[in-house]
Amino acid sequence: MQKEPNFRHIRNRRASLLLLHLLLVSVMSAQSLVDGLAAIVGQKAILYSEVEQMAQLISAQQRIDPYQNPEAYNQLRYSALDELINQQVLLEYARQETIEVRDRDVEAQVEQLMGNLEQQYGGLNQVEQTFGISPRKIRRYYQDQIHSNQIIEAVKRELFSNITVSRREVEAFFHTNRDSFPDINPAVDFSIISLPLEAGSRAREAARDTLLAIRERIRAGSASFGEMAGRYSQDPGSAANGGNIGFTSRGTFVKPFEAAAYSLEPGEMSDVIETQFGLHLIKLEERRGEKVNVSHILIKPQASQADVQALTDSLTSLRDAILAGKLTFAEAAKQYLTDPDLKARNGRVGKTDITTMPEGMQKILSSLPAGEISRPFPALDQVNIILVHERFPGGKLTLKNNWFELESMTLQQKQMERLEKWIQEQREKMYINVKMIL
Repeated sequence: MQKEPNFRHIRNRRASLLLLHLLLVSVMSAQSLVDGLAAIVGQKAILYSEVEQMAQLISAQQRIDPYQNPEAYNQLRYSALDELINQQVLLEYARQETIEVRDRDVEAQVEQLMGNLEQQYGGLNQVEQTFGISPRKIRRYYQDQIHSNQIIEAVKRELFSNITVSRREVEAFFHTNRDSFPDINPAVDFSIISLPLEAGSRAREAARDTLLAIRERIRAGSASFGEMAGRYSQDPGSAANGGNIGFTSRGTFVKPFEAAAYSLEPGEMSDVIETQFGLHLIKLEERRGEKVNVSHILIKPQASQADVQALTDSLTSLRDAILAGKLTFAEAAKQYLTDPDLKARNGRVGKTDITTMPEGMQKILSSLPAGEISRPFPALDQVNIILVHERFPGGKLTLKNNWFELESMTLQQKQMERLEKWIQEQREKMYINVKMIL
């Protein structure tokens, strides 16, 4: 199965967990507050619970304890309300100007975030057990948030489409702000070829044989499904409960698991089912309409040292071919990479803060000379080779070493100034009624 580079996957996972955190805060706020109107912007009401949701997120980011510093937290509520009003001004403008986004773009991002949660927790049912929020509610929340975010970004693109910065503006920005710039971490511009490390056929067959043997013992009556799950299942969330997941609705599980679960009769066991998480034996405990109560036993095939060595040997041969001039690194990346984004860029990651990389990769990126290709090395669930193009020292920003960052910062400042002025103009035109009193 294809996997994306872990450094990009980590960023996507953070996004999905951030949205889940927002949903949790929203649920808790709704339970702890008597909800009411905080403000009205055009045709949209902003609720107290939405303000509290935003304030709690900001307080967590700024490490402000609401109980230790209630005055500061109360000020955050007003900042949160102001931010929500600004967001709603952008959405109201989009509504008036009929600025829309494509449903398929929203759904593509929703699917990606739901997939991140599945991988993080071993299935959406585990997310529900951990947080007490159904996958359908998470999906609806993601859809609403992503739809709004994409519309806001569409409005900003319209506002920023003609904004550019000159060399003189970048230099002026640097000289004005040079004393306030924080030190930066070392960075490196590099390309990568990553091949996913997967268990070989022997490991998968061994896991399948284990589950078939377990299935025969259960059928023979020498052990119960719950006993076998408690002893052998590698799903920590359900093994302690005899493999029982509880009642779930359609859309909770990955497709192969769901298809098998819904095809069973109560008390019936499935054949061995393979998903991205491993191999499963599934038992349907009970069905209530479109909800099913299932138990499962999970065995995860583990990549052996032989699997690691085989993949390492393949990448060593590819590296040798590049060094011999039979093809370029970019051509090899285009041919062998499975990640579509990296493949489209011929493996070029670009300038990246070294400290954001996995630990094993940091060491290689810190020591590999520019122009050289690393030997194959494992990092998380992949084996990789890297080509370093250029290094950028850490420390103070300079015009020579950090022009790209300074140009980007100058552009962002100019965009923010335009946005703040535009929002203020729109706020004066729109109906806004602030009702929140704290």
